[in-house]
Amino acid sequence: MMKNRVSALIQSKVWAILKYKNDRTEKLFLGSNLITDSGENLLAKRIGGITADPIGYIAIGTGSTSPAETDTALVTEVGRKGMDAGYPSVSESSVTFQSTWPTTEPAGQPYTLRELGLFNAATGGVMLNRIVFDPISKTSDIELIVVVKITFE
Repeated sequence: MMKNRVSALIQSKVWAILKYKNDRTEKLFLGSNLITDSGENLLAKRIGGITADPIGYIAIGTGSTSPAETDTALVTEVGRKGMDAGYPSVSESSVTFQSTWPTTEPAGQPYTLRELGLFNAATGGVMLNRIVFDPISKTSDIELIVVVKITFE
């Protein structure tokens, strides 16, 4: 007897859009990222109907340590933002998250950003994913828009 098998692949891709004060815009593909163990547990709870806070925040940081499935926080978080209006956005088998840091944020600029993650709380909470990327300089001359798209295949 042949058993039915169901498999799903979760792919996550991350972009940064840099808007400079001189009206120049640059879109950077930062890469694919790692879904953490705690993120997988959060997804399982949400799918299973167990109450868990939804993902509603993107955090950025300066840490450069390679991501690990056991990560529960960024190495060096410097800012966390709620989602822009209209996000998260669900379309068929994908969900897109977007947060914007205006030229005045995060406090303490300039920063050389190297990491980001999605969270379900304004502080602490469960980190769904983490990515480490090539350095991005965030100064008061740049508005930063972070876009994370998760696709279930």
